[in-house]
Amino acid sequence: MIVDPKVVTAFTDTHVAQMTGYLAITSLRLALLVNFKSAKLEWKRIVC
Repeated sequence: MIVDPKVVTAFTDTHVAQMTGYLAITSLRLALLVNFKSAKLEWKRIVC
């Protein structure tokens, strides 16, 4: 699993594409984007 912490206003398609690329390079299947910008933790799970 790859975990990518971010401090951004919102996740974009670029963030998802970057994680998909990381998954392809590493042959892993699961990635987690975590956003620490707001008081409520925001996350996005990416499975390939």
